[in-house]
Amino acid sequence: PVSLLLAMPRPKAFRRTLETATTMGIKRIILFNSYNVEKSYWDSPFLTTEAIRERMVLGLEQAIDTILPTIEFYKNFNQFINEHIQTIIKETFPTIASPRASHELPNTINQPATVCVGPDRGFTESESKAFESIGFFATSLGERILRVEQAVPAILGKISSMMRI
Repeated sequence: PVSLLLAMPRPKAFRRTLETATTMGIKRIILFNSYNVEKSYWDSPFLTTEAIRERMVLGLEQAIDTILPTIEFYKNFNQFINEHIQTIIKETFPTIASPRASHELPNTINQPATVCVGPDRGFTESESKAFESIGFFATSLGERILRVEQAVPAILGKISSMMRI
């Protein structure tokens, strides 16, 4: 039971990440805007309902699954943080992947999780602070800075190995 918050990645990376997240069993994917997200990403033909469904079906086929994830879009970061995030993370363990974090994830997670991954250029300092002030646990995935399509399976793998629910 993991929800994925994802700052809108590059369109081609979005396709791969969407398929990977679906294969890994994510049933709720939330895409949002960030300062370092190019505005043109939101106009990509990869964001059509048909294109999104196609990638999710490929992920489901790989995983031998039949339940499509839900997908939500928030184009305004401040509105997302101020009006929606509290409801999204309610009764979950919220964590954010951050190359600047020095914390490791706890050994055991006894509740559903909400995992947040930023854009390839990362979150601004104020965006990172906004997430942490809400209660997101910032965790590092190691010394190397990963692209979105690498960070998502890395953190999902870590989280799923620690979940005990």
